[in-house]
Amino acid sequence: MVFGKKENQQGQGGPEKAEESLPLSYARTLSWLSLLFILLTSLALSFFISSSVRETLMRGQVDFARLRGVFIAKNLESMQYDLAVLDEFQNYTQILSLSGQADTEADQIVQRLLGGDTRVLLLSATPFA
Repeated sequence: MVFGKKENQQGQGGPEKAEESLPLSYARTLSWLSLLFILLTSLALSFFISSSVRETLMRGQVDFARLRGVFIAKNLESMQYDLAVLDEFQNYTQILSLSGQADTEADQIVQRLLGGDTRVLLLSATPFA
């Protein structure tokens, strides 16, 4: 009789629970795989979009810097200034050194200002020795 009860109990709930839990385990696995796929896809897309945006911004910055340089050069050629104020002059490295070579565009502009008749006021809140 004990053998019959075990068989009866297994027949009543055992295989049905196993059949019910099998689709749940598949659903759980499928949901985790879907989540993993979504995360990897979004990571790949964000990397692609960020590199594309970075390249576009860099191209725009280069173009803007080129236009700014042309504008400043033409402005310095055509206008005569009585006073030029350079704020945070410690950022203009070449005017502080003794070499006299201008490496950056800003250094070239400062050298043009210093070479002319324009008075230049250098301002800085940073202690400089």
